Amino acid sequence: MRGSDRQDLTEVLERASQGSDEARAEIWQRTYGELHAMARSLRRGRFAGPEARVPGATTIIHEAFMKCDGGAEPPAWENRAHFFGSVARAMGQFLIDWRRTATRQKRGGDRQPVALGDAADQLPSFEPLADPERALAEWTPRLAAALDALERDAPQTARVVWMRYMLGLSLDQTSEILGIAPRTVSKHWNLGRAWLRRALADWGEE
Repeated sequence: MRGSDRQDLTEVLERASQGSDEARAEIWQRTYGELHAMARSLRRGRFAGPEARVPGATTIIHEAFMKCDGGAEPPAWENRAHFFGSVARAMGQFLIDWRRTATRQKRGGDRQPVALGDAADQLPSFEPLADPERALAEWTPRLAAALDALERDAPQTARVVWMRYMLGLSLDQTSEILGIAPRTVSKHWNLGRAWLRRALADWGEE
């Protein structure tokens, strides 16, 4: 997306936050191509697997829309990065819930969570496009809480982690979607991984 297009989107986001239903609809129309690419990346990467009925990209986008913009109150997106970060998180959480449900039905019960934080070598690798089953096994309440804490402490860093770890996007793809330089993406990515590993290790000592 060109710089002028990014600026235009920022203006639309501002109008949406002020209560314009027309602007809310325009946001999704203007970003649909990028959102569809994000959803396809999720299906090919982190959530690919033997199941043939992984929700389609359109379904993923719809679920993200309902979570991010399905209420009566206007959305509070501050800028382009905030919007795409929120949608990425909604997409990831929807598919996490879907895969867990599919796994329970397939195996006849809940999977036992991996005990994170017990030792350094047991912590998540936080590498994009890692083994999908391991990534889901690592998705425990502790990791979810750590990501929530990271989002409160450093929201831009948390958005990069969601793009890279959950969606499996490259540095350049994340840079394009969030509208920040690849070097900045790399800085946030390294910071986010270190922050999460430290947080999980500290919590494991309690």
